[in-house]
Amino acid sequence: MSIGSSSDGLRVGTPAPDLSGTTLANTRPRRRRWAILFVAASCPDSRVLARELGTRAVRELPTPLFVAARSEAAFDRLGVPGPFRLLQTRGELSRAFHTWATPTVFVIGDDGRIADRGRPRSFAELEALLDAPPTKD
Repeated sequence: MSIGSSSDGLRVGTPAPDLSGTTLANTRPRRRRWAILFVAASCPDSRVLARELGTRAVRELPTPLFVAARSEAAFDRLGVPGPFRLLQTRGELSRAFHTWATPTVFVIGDDGRIADRGRPRSFAELEALLDAPPTKD
């Protein structure tokens, strides 16, 4: 399930980006596993995944999940709950994680390094990534 090439984003084992000055800097769990999911309202796979997320409680996922999109309208169209929204109007989070593909998820381990990453196409795939032990690229 992991992404192969470095052009697809940061590799497993690399330190997660310094997010100082972003909304995420103040909301992400400290010294705990967490994840960020990149979505786009124009992406059919993102729409399917967001619809599935919207019908389930994001709070009940095995790993805290934050969702990054480029506009509030995109969040509204995708049905992403407010507390889990990460607005990146200039693509700053995508640049930090070196990814533009959607949907893409990065799982950050309690050591602050990328523990896993993937391109989930369904809620079941997303949940498996969030619940899985760390993998190697």
